[in-house]
Amino acid sequence: MTPEQRLDLAHTLMLTSFVAFLFATMGAYFWVSDEHLVVQAFSHLAMLLLPVVFKIAYVLRLHALKSLGLAAH
Repeated sequence: MTPEQRLDLAHTLMLTSFVAFLFATMGAYFWVSDEHLVVQAFSHLAMLLLPVVFKIAYVLRLHALKSLGLAAH
């Protein structure tokens, strides 16, 4: 995998995990309903796991930028 592909993958993962985290937050707190307890539990679990995906994608981004010789801010 080339550094450009890693950078694209990292950006895609960061955006996807951020948007999914927003939906998980909405599902856990704003779309609360007694008949959808499984959805609420899954949303809370997703709120724990999605930041991990975001952080791994950020490290992948830093590695790709370093491989390209670009500054990572």
